[in-house]
Amino acid sequence: MPVELPNHQAGYFNQELRNELIERYGAEKMEPLLRSLSLFTAISNFPQRLENISSEIAVLHNLLIRGLPTLCPLLVEEALTRLGFTERKEDNGGIKFELTEKGKSKLPIFFTALHVADKRLKITRESFPFNADFGSNFERAFYYDDAGSFPYLQQLFQPQVKFEKIKGFLAPGNGGFHEQKVDFAFPVPYHHKEVQGDRERTGYKSYVVEVDGRNYHCALDQILLDERRNEAAELSAWKCHRFNDITQAAAVLRRVSEDAYVKEVGEHCKQSFEDPEWLETLQFALTPFAIARVQKAIIEAVLSGHLKMDAEEWNIVVVEQDVPCARLAVNSLQENFDAIFALADKPRPPRIRLKKMFISSEFRNAGLHAGADVTVGKYDNTPCDLLIDVSMLRRTGLEAHPGYPGNFAILRTARWFEFDQRLVFAPLVAYKEIATKNGEMQAPEIGFFLKNLFRKTGFRPGQLPILRRALQGKTVIGLLPTGGGKSLTYQLAALLQPGVTLVIDPIRSLMKDQVDGLIRNSIDACQFINSTLKRHEKTLALHDLEKGRVLFSFVSPERFLVDEFRDTAKKMADKKIAFSSCVIDEAHCVSE
Repeated sequence: MPVELPNHQAGYFNQELRNELIERYGAEKMEPLLRSLSLFTAISNFPQRLENISSEIAVLHNLLIRGLPTLCPLLVEEALTRLGFTERKEDNGGIKFELTEKGKSKLPIFFTALHVADKRLKITRESFPFNADFGSNFERAFYYDDAGSFPYLQQLFQPQVKFEKIKGFLAPGNGGFHEQKVDFAFPVPYHHKEVQGDRERTGYKSYVVEVDGRNYHCALDQILLDERRNEAAELSAWKCHRFNDITQAAAVLRRVSEDAYVKEVGEHCKQSFEDPEWLETLQFALTPFAIARVQKAIIEAVLSGHLKMDAEEWNIVVVEQDVPCARLAVNSLQENFDAIFALADKPRPPRIRLKKMFISSEFRNAGLHAGADVTVGKYDNTPCDLLIDVSMLRRTGLEAHPGYPGNFAILRTARWFEFDQRLVFAPLVAYKEIATKNGEMQAPEIGFFLKNLFRKTGFRPGQLPILRRALQGKTVIGLLPTGGGKSLTYQLAALLQPGVTLVIDPIRSLMKDQVDGLIRNSIDACQFINSTLKRHEKTLALHDLEKGRVLFSFVSPERFLVDEFRDTAKKMADKKIAFSSCVIDEAHCVSE
């Protein structure tokens, strides 16, 4: 039976474009916007994972979600250069895919492209699959008739939303409201901050529309409850619009449409698929996210046992509702499979065969489809081991289930920003010798991961001998001069194992520097815990560590004497959340 699984996350994005957009539009808009596009829902028939998980597959899963979004695989970046927005540059041993003048001139249209909606989607009483979710005929008329004049708002609005869905904005003292629902709501993926007295609230702003029928909302007790809900909304940073006369609907919709985020969604829907430049923009901005979604679906099918590791090949069919992604997703994932299995000295993994690819007519001439064997139209029941139906422009819950046979996954952009960046844990991978004791490389696959994860063209002197022992789970002391790349040796080794790495760092500023360095490489599954954090920040950091949401945790030596930290480590052990390694950084500063 199909099950909707929220909180899937995976995304790729060009780092240079990310930096340029942040500089122009601000981190408070861009970071949560990009993160929200890394979140998607999946309707599939393989929700359960196996107990005994392949360690190599666990590593690939964790690499995929190491950052939301993270760096594109090099194969993907190279393909994207064909669109003319970036070009590959190598300098001082590093690889960059810098924006061209054409790319820099398109920042406003890239920004608009990231505010997704599907102008082709027509929502009517006949097509919308969840009519029963409306609380009244008054609400139904508002959604279909009035909001129908703003089709992109129809795609944003979700009817009958529970209060607890609006994360981070529930004010204290709202007792009982968590059992209630609002008529329509949607969150805005920009960072929102409000200062009210001595309290600062941060998170996502949410828009709420309450459609009050006169007969129901004229009773005194209901009027008082409505007033309390309005006060709670105001305290909790909701923007609440309430009306009880259908003639007021148009004015409410106009006010909502004036929000900065909603305006960009509206601009997105004004663009034409007939415009080649718009097609190019959508591909460069959104195809990397779609590729990550397809790869996540394949990996989840492996983790659940629906794709067997002892098979000769996996036959995959992909239905692309919008941007091209299937071919690059499969080819890139095969590269990763081959590299890690070779590095682990394991037999060759199954071949991932893209058996058939169905595309929409609007993307028939998309540049990333050049040379690909595609079928324009709907899925024709071609048999396969896994069918993936993927869209970036469409949100979940806006279409009837297509009734696919066999193993399938329907991937749609999530409506609500509920992140749970949980890693997969398994026994350590026993890697083969990657180099001689003198540092001569024996396994070129380690260079593949160096380039793809850290954008380095090669290793510096002394790094490979350290990695040689670290990858095999052996104790090693790494001595390199300042700037010699000590951090990269333990970070690369840690990323290639399916567990959490504890980094013991005696200096607070160094902890922050290390975390900042990982984030610059689009690895945000990391944290530090020290005295610079406020009490609630430490609590959240320990919670994320306990739940297995981080790959790196930087702590001071004395943190091990704190009962709260020791209790967290004990709970992790009980839940089989594994530590893959412990690193003592700047060992000359640690007395014991």
